[in-house]
Amino acid sequence: MKRLSIILALLGFAVGTGIIVHLGAAHVASALMSVGWRGFAILVAVQLAIMVLLSLAWDVSCSGIKTYRLFYGRLAREAGNSCLPFSQVGGILLGIAATAGEDGGRPPSKDQPGWPVAAAATVVDVTTETMAEIFFVLAGLYCLVGQDPQTHYTWPLIGGSLIAIGLIAAFVRVQQGAGRIFRFLGSHIAASWKGALDAQADALQAAMDRFYASPARLAGGASLHLLGWFAGAAWTWLACHFLHWPITPAAAIAIEGVVSGILSAAFVVPGSLGVQEVAYVALGAVFGVDAAVMLGVSLLRRGRDLALGIPVLIAWQVLEWRALRTPTTQPQPAPLAATRRETDA
Repeated sequence: MKRLSIILALLGFAVGTGIIVHLGAAHVASALMSVGWRGFAILVAVQLAIMVLLSLAWDVSCSGIKTYRLFYGRLAREAGNSCLPFSQVGGILLGIAATAGEDGGRPPSKDQPGWPVAAAATVVDVTTETMAEIFFVLAGLYCLVGQDPQTHYTWPLIGGSLIAIGLIAAFVRVQQGAGRIFRFLGSHIAASWKGALDAQADALQAAMDRFYASPARLAGGASLHLLGWFAGAAWTWLACHFLHWPITPAAAIAIEGVVSGILSAAFVVPGSLGVQEVAYVALGAVFGVDAAVMLGVSLLRRGRDLALGIPVLIAWQVLEWRALRTPTTQPQPAPLAATRRETDA
């Protein structure tokens, strides 16, 4: 998988570079420069507000975790996805670590939920978000077909979006057995770890059962996530406005809805390199938007993600470095093998 991710990342980078060369680097640069630092700052601020909304959606679905930890975990998850050469799974793991807040091997404090609870909460949040994404992709498809059902781009995009919806639904179904999957993997990694991993898996499943026991909270979180998806469409509309190519709200919903579905299906490509650029250019062609403008929207999105993600990654590294330098005062549990020998004696 690591080799495949590297190959896909290099291929995506080559595709993105090829698109820029084909359209003319000067043309694309001119479109980006027209936004200006003030416009770019507004786009970053709007995205930060969307992140606050998504954190509140997470808070509604998973009670009992400090809201600021959810906000930090969400930022870390997005930073891992957009700024590091990971697939989306890598970003999720980074978000879990940031949310858990376990430092230097010490037991979590009252403000640190610990990794089983953080992992369960992350899975639930990703689930409610993907459930909302299904409705948003369908809304995008509706706006897309309403534009011009005869356009030769339309049906391939519809087919790709339907595949993405199927993959999203499969994820929602599979993750409900996360605890059982973790126990199975743990029992096949190392026999000496089995007892500890089983205990963690039980804690993970118990946390997930607690979160899933409140359908009303899950529905509330999914509703806020759906609002967040439409806010993302508003961001695309605003980006096109700053690039001096106004589009209708329906076009923004169609573009962002179908692009989000395609990016979800291409989750194995680190950073969606190349995939994002092709998707934006293809969707823009359906609505008659200049390819350089849509490529500019994609590059503004990447710039926005870097502007938010890099400070978060630096802060996370500083916190991890301080945790490693701080001596642990809590007694450490005896190794599992030694505990078994004492019990046998």
